[in-house]
Formats: sequence, structure tokens, C-alpha cells
Amino acid sequence: MSNKETTSYLPSKEEYFLELKKTPALSLPAFGLFLLGLAVMAGGSYMALSDKMPLWGATLTNGVGLYLLFTIMHEAMHRALSSNNFVNDFFGRFSMMLMIPAAPFEIGRWAHFQHHRFTSGEKDPDQFIHHGQWWTLPLRWANFDLYYLYCFMRDGGKQKERHSKSLLITLAIFAVVITTLIYFGFGMELLFLWFLPTRVALAMVALIFVFLPHYPGNITAEENEYQASTIRRGWEWLLTPFFVYQNYHLIHHLYPTAPFYNYIKIWHLKYDELAAYNPAIQKPFGLTPVNCESRTANS
Repeated sequence: MSNKETTSYLPSKEEYFLELKKTPALSLPAFGLFLLGLAVMAGGSYMALSDKMPLWGATLTNGVGLYLLFTIMHEAMHRALSSNNFVNDFFGRFSMMLMIPAAPFEIGRWAHFQHHRFTSGEKDPDQFIHHGQWWTLPLRWANFDLYYLYCFMRDGGKQKERHSKSLLITLAIFAVVITTLIYFGFGMELLFLWFLPTRVALAMVALIFVFLPHYPGNITAEENEYQASTIRRGWEWLLTPFFVYQNYHLIHHLYPTAPFYNYIKIWHLKYDELAAYNPAIQKPFGLTPVNCESRTANS
């Protein structure tokens, strides 16, 4: 085979970039996390119900399981989970039903898109996670879904009119299911194996997906999109599984439809271009970016 023929098999950098951003037929890494999350929850519930684990232990275990489901929900919000819209939204809705059952998927998508549109600005609902007395932060993190709902009812506009019916139906179904389970004597199991785990999972999501990748949250995307979100460089072998690639969160904000498992590849491919904009860089276990004096001064 000639060199010319061999070269034809190699994509250009731009072609490779488009490949990395392309939505797959089904994101197998996200689907794998989905199955793992369900398995963790099933295992924790079984251990608790068979008296092999205390209820509080199952609460933490199931919370981790629900945290694993967030990635598939997040990918589905950006239509990066599957090129098939039905498959994409089905898994997104199912995951959200387990984590935040009292609201339809559309509200979660609306709130998250507000975050992307107004990152670290006054209209960013995630500012609720960043700002407050230090002792209130864990409570904010564990219940930010309620604030999302409040923001939707306050600022939803046409989206609120469009989805108010589905919200009422979802709330009604949620109330009936909860009331029925409590009536038949499953209130304690419901509390420790599902409701409290949702609070644990939301706290983990708030800390790992929102707080740490945007800290201190005082530079808006409108001011500088390269410093409104961060890159956490180093110890990728440990932090990438823990953060589920959100240690390279800036890549998600710059290219929100790119599958999460390609963030680091895109960082390396686009390094020269991105470095020219002085993106916010955090050390592996640091909090404040090390190269953005304005962030430090205002934090």
C-alpha cells in the first residue's frame, strides 16, 4: 500500500474533532454507568432488607448508585447519549425519575440549559449551590432540585406554560405512589432506601459536577467563557473516574454535545487553541484556579 493510500485512512484534525463530538448510536460508557448504578442500588437495598447492612449504610450505598445515574441523565439532556431521540430521552427520563421523581425531564433540561447560558451569572440557577453561608452549603447541595423547581416556576416563561400540565401529572403520580407505599407499611424502607439516597446523590452531584468545576463562581461565561469553568489537571487516573470526566469540565461547556468520555481527548487535540485563551486551571486537589488572579482576588 502506498503512502498516499495509507494517509487517506487518517482523518484531519478537524475531521477527528468532529468524530469526537459526534453523538453515538448509544453511549456505551454512559449505559455502563447506568447499569452499574442500578446494580449498586439493588445490592444496597438487598443487603439492608436481608439485615446484612444497616439502613444508614444502604442510604449511602444507594446514594452512590444514584450518583452514577446522573451522567446518563446529563448526557441525555444534551442529546449526547444516543442519536436516536426516543432512546436518548427514555434513559434520561428514567434516570431522572429515580433521582428527582417529582419533576419531569423537561424541567431538569431547562434548568441545566440556564446554567450553560448564564454560567456564574445572576440567572444561573447553580449559583444557589455556590453562594451562601458555609454551614448552609450541604443543605443547599442536597436539595438544589427544589430550587431548580422554584426557578422554573419563577422564570420558566413559555416553557412553564408548555410543561405545567406534565409537572402537575408528575407531582400527582409521585404523591399517589408515596402515599400508597407508606399506607402499606413501607415508609421506613422508602425513606432510607430511596428518598434519603436521592439527597446523598444530589449533594454529590452539586459538589463534584457543579461546585468544584466552577469554584469560586465569580467569573461569568459572558465575561470569559474560558475562565467560567475549569480544567483540573493531574492525577487523571484517580480523579477522572471520581469526577466522571468532569475534572475537564471546561470542555463540556465549550462543546456541550461532545460525549463525556472524549473530554480529555478534545483537550489534547485543541490544546494550542485553548491555551491561547488562558483557561482556568486547577491543581489536582486544589480549589481556586492557579492562573486567574481575578478569581482569587474576588473569591
